[in-house]
Amino acid sequence: MVGMFSLLLAAQIWLGGDVFLGRGEGAPLRPLAALSGVGIVNLEGPVGLPAVFPRLTHAPAALGQLRAAGIRVAGIANNHSANTNEPDGATTARALREAGVLAAGLSAGAAMLELDGMRVAVTAHDLSRGVPARLAKDLREARARADLLVATFHVAGPSLYLP
Repeated sequence: MVGMFSLLLAAQIWLGGDVFLGRGEGAPLRPLAALSGVGIVNLEGPVGLPAVFPRLTHAPAALGQLRAAGIRVAGIANNHSANTNEPDGATTARALREAGVLAAGLSAGAAMLELDGMRVAVTAHDLSRGVPARLAKDLREARARADLLVATFHVAGPSLYLP
């Protein structure tokens, strides 16, 4: 147990919320590069052309900003994941991989990181429509493959216009 505790102290992970890059103009994530450790965020929307306008989608060229900001894993399970005609996230996962970022969630499953000799599984689940039927099973399977499980959840609620 002492060895595992030492490993946990050596690895630094930071979590961010929804990230939207759109066409990738500007460098909105530049301040995140100053953070030490491995970043995990929710990529709010898929890569590709929207099925219906207006919808949140990302240009593949914008994804390089994630890696430049220290983000190693992007969750792709959220309420916008079906904004293209491909709700399983395969195109988004492939585009993230090409940009040097691991995808977590949907068809990508758990992302697996190696941090300071420790296997870390990162999962992403969307709870916008309730708790997925496979949630417990997915978490057990991811944990069985890793020394540490980081489970992330995307939750959407009714729109509010007040702080």
